[in-house]
Amino acid sequence: MIFKGQCGPLQRQVSASFKRARRRIATANGAALTPKILLSYACVQITIRRRAGSSGRRNQTPRRGSEEPDGRSDEAREPRRGEPGVKPGVSVARRLVEQLGEAIVVGVFADTPFPTERELSHRYRVGRATMREAVKMLVAKGLLHGHPGQGTFVAPETAWSLYDPDVLRWLLARRFSLAALAQLTELRLGAEPVAAALAARRMTDATRREVEAALAGVLAAARGEGDMLSAKVAFHRLMLEATGNRLYRGLAELVTTALTLSAAFANRNRRPPDVAGYQALGAALVAGEPERARAAMQAIVAEVLRQVAAHQDGERPARLEPSRSAPAPELAERPSALALPG
Repeated sequence: MIFKGQCGPLQRQVSASFKRARRRIATANGAALTPKILLSYACVQITIRRRAGSSGRRNQTPRRGSEEPDGRSDEAREPRRGEPGVKPGVSVARRLVEQLGEAIVVGVFADTPFPTERELSHRYRVGRATMREAVKMLVAKGLLHGHPGQGTFVAPETAWSLYDPDVLRWLLARRFSLAALAQLTELRLGAEPVAAALAARRMTDATRREVEAALAGVLAAARGEGDMLSAKVAFHRLMLEATGNRLYRGLAELVTTALTLSAAFANRNRRPPDVAGYQALGAALVAGEPERARAAMQAIVAEVLRQVAAHQDGERPARLEPSRSAPAPELAERPSALALPG
């Protein structure tokens, strides 16, 4: 009768707790262990254990994918059909960088304040931690800057990291420009001939075989047996790698972007591909002749600059219209044969 009156909803646990309580206080100074004393002790122990368990669950660190206090999962979901997104397999933060970075560069936030972290988390339905990581990546690219206590703002274009391949790609997708191609080619003219001379000086037997294979790829593409842009990119990246200088290696993405933009220009002025310059460069590299390699690379890049200058006066840029939230489109389809030599 005491059990029913005192324990209420706990009575199913009382029996076991009653036995534990009896063992624990059996030696308590010879006190009279009445059923009521034992029952009170058992109920207290049950309540303590329940509260401890509940507190432990509240204090557990949220697992990856668990919901944050604002109700959104820190593990961003896959985009649904019809929603903008980037290629599968890319990290959540990288997806956000792609979408926000392009939006900044094309001018979506030119006349409006950049949203707060909370607003962005709600708009893209991701956790605050993930959004914070994406914003930090955009700050590192020079697109955003923050003021303590004031928020995050779009940085002026002069502060953008133009050597960052993502920023450069977003800029070139915004507006096809012969002026931009000319500036990239001028930069190549100052760097790639020296890189070719270094590569020729530091050739190894293994690298010679790789150069011969890369040159064969360019010649095959000229015959229509492959993609010319891919073949040229592979050749230039191999040459930069062969320098043994990590700073020249770091130019690989910039050169790749320049070659891609050259392909877009060549699509508008189709001519039979000229691979004589690549044959001369490949022969100089394989023979290990730095000055010949320098001269051949300089001739390749100078020819690109000459053709761009010839068209610059009558330039009518074709403005690309990328989505404000989708990734930037390719500048042009890769042709099987390109007009530009490099």
